[in-house]
Amino acid sequence: MNKKNIVLILIIILVLLLIIGIIFFPRNTDTNDINYKIIDRYISEFTDLIISDIDQYNGFMSDAGEWSNEYKLEIDSDKYDENYFKSKSLALIYIGTGSSSNKFSGVDMSVNSDTLTVEPKIEYSNSSFVTTDITGKLIVVEVDKNISKIEVKY
Repeated sequence: MNKKNIVLILIIILVLLLIIGIIFFPRNTDTNDINYKIIDRYISEFTDLIISDIDQYNGFMSDAGEWSNEYKLEIDSDKYDENYFKSKSLALIYIGTGSSSNKFSGVDMSVNSDTLTVEPKIEYSNSSFVTTDITGKLIVVEVDKNISKIEVKY
């Protein structure tokens, strides 16, 4: 084998390794690439939920549980139809912010493989007077279909 053939084989091997790396290694996506909305109303306790099909979405929107129509109007969109749910899901995430003395300033999000990680930015009050009313935020996140887990890191 001459040098030319060896170099050609090495280039082919490197290209194959690059392709395998792109396909099989999870990639991280930061908040800038994730479409989300923060519902900034009083909300107390909510179990995180991933809605992955139109039937789940319609069931959630029509459920007469403790959720008022005001909240649902902020989630409702004509874009969440059967076509949307063919390639996307909708994640609903409760962020407990504690007392109203604490300041919520947003979230950082990332996607790694099948997990959506949410890191809330909360400034906790150091004052001696802290109210006891519990508040939280609901984050509505449009995610790819492969997302099956939500991890909230406080």
